[in-house]
Amino acid sequence: MGREKTASQIMFADAKKFFTKEKYTNNITRRNFLTWYRKYINYCRQYHDCKTKDECKKYIQEYINHLEKHGYTASTLHSYLAPVPLYHGYSLKDFKKPVRYTSEYSKSRSFTDKIERSDEDLNNPPAKYIRSVEFAKRVGCRRNDLYHICGGDLVKDEAGNYAIRLTHSKGGKYHEQRIWDEDYEFIKTYFDGVPEGRPIFKREEISPRISYHYLRAQNSRRAYCKFLEMIKDPAGKAKLEKEIRARWNRLNISKKTGKPKPFPNRILEGDYVLRGKTRAFAIKNGLPVRYNRMAVIATSIFQLSHWREDVTVASYLLVV
Repeated sequence: MGREKTASQIMFADAKKFFTKEKYTNNITRRNFLTWYRKYINYCRQYHDCKTKDECKKYIQEYINHLEKHGYTASTLHSYLAPVPLYHGYSLKDFKKPVRYTSEYSKSRSFTDKIERSDEDLNNPPAKYIRSVEFAKRVGCRRNDLYHICGGDLVKDEAGNYAIRLTHSKGGKYHEQRIWDEDYEFIKTYFDGVPEGRPIFKREEISPRISYHYLRAQNSRRAYCKFLEMIKDPAGKAKLEKEIRARWNRLNISKKTGKPKPFPNRILEGDYVLRGKTRAFAIKNGLPVRYNRMAVIATSIFQLSHWREDVTVASYLLVV
């Protein structure tokens, strides 16, 4: 007979079954959720000797307070917390937690007293990484995306614009990431002669030391400026709105009706205005505090696949 499983092992196995369901089949997402939920199990076992899922569900707010008390940043706390309410049938909105501010983000930043990014690796990368860096400068995809881009993934989207097809993007998402006409010939060289389904990069051409996220942010700012210029012309504005609506109607389908969900017209209207700490961060770093909503959402949709103006501005347009 084998050893009887401990309460921690049983609870973790049950959580693993939950996060392996269809919605969480992406390996990275599932692995992160399980790692973070294990931390919650350890907390509940250590402080309350919990032995079941129902016993653990009582201490979520206390766990949040514990993490905050021990100095975890709002961003890290949100990560650790993400799978916990989900597994126990709650929403993050049900709990009191610290707000994440752009000024506290550290990913790919420099000059913020948070992290020093090695820009030398971006401007003069080692020879073996040049291909991936130059590609990322023009496309703005994540490092993990680079591993999965294959021959046949240079396509045209529903509006006839050139795009890179990403089939294994963050969270298991499918995405078509727009590239600009002036970059097409350069990008095309990466696909010439590569059979469909075969990666365009060797793994050793991609470096974990290089901040591809920063290149993604740079590319997003370039896209925002291009979209902003486009909508100065009424015809260009009408064309971009049509493209945004077409992408929405293609990807946001109601499971009940089989038809596109109602389009949120507000995302095309007015400006997105920074407030509070985010505004202070922008002013300190000489960045705008007001952004055109249509240009922001176009950047979010066609460059980042977020559909979220707050994430686009905070995590990309305000990266310095």
